[in-house]
Amino acid sequence: MRQSGTSRKIIFVFIGLAIFAYGILLFRFFTIQVISRGKYSEIRKNKSRIKVTLKGDRGLILDRNLSVLANNIYRYSLGADLSKIKNREKLATLFARATNKSPRFYLRKLRPKRGFVYLVRDVQKQEMVNWDLPDKKEEPGFQTIRENRRIYPYSQSAAAVIGFTNVDNRGMNGIEGKYNSILQGEDGWQYFQMDGFNRLSPGLNLPEKLSTKGENLILSLNMNYQMIAEEELARGVIENKARGGTIVMLNPKTGEVLAMASYPGFNPNKYRDYKVWRYKNRTITDVFEPGSTFKIVTAAAALESKKFRLSDVIFCENGVYKMAGVLLRDHKSYGKLTFKKVIEYSSNIGVAKIARKVGKKRVFNMARAFGFGNPTGIDLPGEVGGRLKNATFWSRSDATRIPIGYGVSITTLQLANAYAAVANGGYLLRPYVMKMILSPNDELVKEIKPDTIRKVLSRKTAHRMTEIFKGVVKIGTGKRAALTNVEVAGKTGTAQKYDQKEKGYSHKRYVASFVGYVPADNPQLVCAVVIDEPQKYHYGGEVAAPIFHKIMQRIVDSVDEEPEPPAAQFGTQLNSGLVSVPDVRFVSYSKAKAILVEAGLKIAAYTHGNFVVQQVPVPDHLVKSGSIISVRLEKQMALQESDDAKFPDVRGLSIRQAVKTLAEYGYEVRVEGSGFVIRQSILNSKKKICKIVCKPRVNTG
Repeated sequence: MRQSGTSRKIIFVFIGLAIFAYGILLFRFFTIQVISRGKYSEIRKNKSRIKVTLKGDRGLILDRNLSVLANNIYRYSLGADLSKIKNREKLATLFARATNKSPRFYLRKLRPKRGFVYLVRDVQKQEMVNWDLPDKKEEPGFQTIRENRRIYPYSQSAAAVIGFTNVDNRGMNGIEGKYNSILQGEDGWQYFQMDGFNRLSPGLNLPEKLSTKGENLILSLNMNYQMIAEEELARGVIENKARGGTIVMLNPKTGEVLAMASYPGFNPNKYRDYKVWRYKNRTITDVFEPGSTFKIVTAAAALESKKFRLSDVIFCENGVYKMAGVLLRDHKSYGKLTFKKVIEYSSNIGVAKIARKVGKKRVFNMARAFGFGNPTGIDLPGEVGGRLKNATFWSRSDATRIPIGYGVSITTLQLANAYAAVANGGYLLRPYVMKMILSPNDELVKEIKPDTIRKVLSRKTAHRMTEIFKGVVKIGTGKRAALTNVEVAGKTGTAQKYDQKEKGYSHKRYVASFVGYVPADNPQLVCAVVIDEPQKYHYGGEVAAPIFHKIMQRIVDSVDEEPEPPAAQFGTQLNSGLVSVPDVRFVSYSKAKAILVEAGLKIAAYTHGNFVVQQVPVPDHLVKSGSIISVRLEKQMALQESDDAKFPDVRGLSIRQAVKTLAEYGYEVRVEGSGFVIRQSILNSKKKICKIVCKPRVNTG
C-alpha cells in the first residue's frame, strides 16, 4: 500500500511539472504572438530579405571634340553563397565543363562553409548560352551578378593616357586611375524578398537608395591628331626597325596635351593579353639622354646672359676637339661658324665652347628654368622628373658633356614642354590632359585653366631662338621636317646610348629625336618625336624629322584651324564658315571623293586600295571649307550587314540596346562614337566581331 501511495505522488509530481511546463509554453506563445508580435515579425522579415548593392555607372571619358573614349557595357560574374550550397561536387563539375578547367579548381573555391566566392568573372551573356548552369531551386547558393564594365571604342588609341579598369571596375593607370574617385558612381542599394523556394523579388514599400552615375571628363586630347601621330609613329618605328618610340603634341599657348603616343602600345579592352610594361605611358615614365635637342638650354643661357649675339663667331676646330678630357666630334668638319649657325648645324664643339664662356651655373639654372630635373606636374600618374645634377657637383667633364645633352636624362614630355616655352614667348606652362568635368546631366562642374609655372626667357630671346630653330629646318640638320606652305621651327637630336656592359657610349645604339613647332611665327602646335634605337639610320634629322613632317603635313592639310572648343556645346555659337565632315568610311574611293567634293572638301589617300576604312578628321568634325580629308584605303571592304542574314539590324537603336541585341546573337561588338547607331558592319565573320558607328541625335525642333 505504501508503495502504491508513493507511485501516485510521483505521478502527481510529473503531472504538475507537465502542467507548469505547458503553462510556460502557453505564456511564451502568448508573448510572441500578442505582446511581442511586431518584434518577431520584423525578425522574420529581415531573415527573408536580402540587401543588394546597386552599382553606379562610371562617368564617360571624351576628347575635346566630344568623341567618346571610354563607355560602359554590362558583363556577368557567377558566384556562390557557400552557406547555401547543396551539392559542391555537382556545381564544380558543371563549371569545369563550361570553362574547360579541372573540377578540383572549383572544389578548392567551394571548400569553405561560409562566405561568398566568385567562380567566373567578367563574361559576356552569349558566352553562357551553352553552359549547363543550375537554377535557384536546384542550387539556392548559386548567384548570377550583372556588373558594369568599361569599353574603349578607340581600342589602342591613347590607351596609355586613358588607362583601363580592372575586373572590379576600378580605374587603373592613366586618367581612369588618376580620376577614379570622380569617374566612379556612388553605389546604391535595394532590398529583395526571398520566398520559400529561394526566389528573389523586389520588396515593396522597403527602403532603397538609388545609385548615381559618376561625373564625365572631357580631355584636352584631339583624337584626330592622336590617330595621325600613332599611325606615323608606328610606321616610323617599323621602317627604321627601332625598339620603340614616343610622341607628345602640345598647345604651347595653354599647355593642353593634344596627342600623346607610345609605340608599342596595348588594347585596354584586352589589357590582360599584354605584358605590364606595355601599360606605361612612356612619354612621362621613360627617360633618355637627349643629345642636341638639349642645346636649347645652352643657347638660351648664352643669349639671356648677353655674352653672345647671333652674329658672334666661334671656331669649331674643324670637327675634332678635346676639352676637359672629353674628346668632342662633330658630324661634319666645321671651321668658323656664327653663334646662329653653331645651333643650326648642331656643332658639339661650338656649343661646348659657348657653355664654357657662359658658365656652368648659368647653364644649370636655365635647365632648371625649362623644367628639366623635375616633373612637369601633368595630371597623369607615374611621371618621373629625370636627372639633372646640381652645378655644384659638376665635374670638368660634366661641364662639357651636359650642355650638349649627355649626362642628363629627360622625358619626351619635358622636351616638348621646354620648346613650348620658346614657342609661346618665354613662359613655362604646366601641361594638362583633363580639360573639363561635367555632371551626369552634362552640366559644367569645373573647367581647367592654363597654369603658368614661371617666366623662362624674355620675349626678345624667345624670338631669337625661334629664328635659330627656323634656320635648323631651312638650312641645317632638320631640313626633312619642313612643310609645304607652313614654316617650321625645330631642333634635331642624336644621342649615343650608354652601354653598361662596355662602361661607355655605344656606337650601335642611339636615340633619334626632333622637336618643333608650327607655324613658326605664330605657334599653335609643338610636337616632339623620339625614336629609340633605330637601325636603318640613327641621326635625328634622318629618322625623327621625317616622322614630324608626315604628322604635321597631314594635320595642316586636313584642318586649317582648330574648331570651337567643347565650351561651344554650352551656349557659345560656332564659328561661321566651317563644314561638318561627312562620313565616307566603308564606301569606295570614288564615291567618297564625290561626297567630299559635294561638301566643299578635298580628299587625299595615304595608302593604296579601293575602299575607305578610316578617315581623318573623323565624321562630324568641323573644318574649314576646302580642307583636305585624309583617308586610309584597303583593297577589300569589311563585310556589311546585308551579307549575313543572321546579323541583326540595330540601326537607330541606342548603344546599350544595340550591344545587348548583338550580344544575344553571339557578336563581340566594337563601338565608335556615342548616341544611336547609324552604321554597322562585320569585321570578322568567323570570330563574329562586328562594329557599330554611333552619333547623338540632334533635336531640330
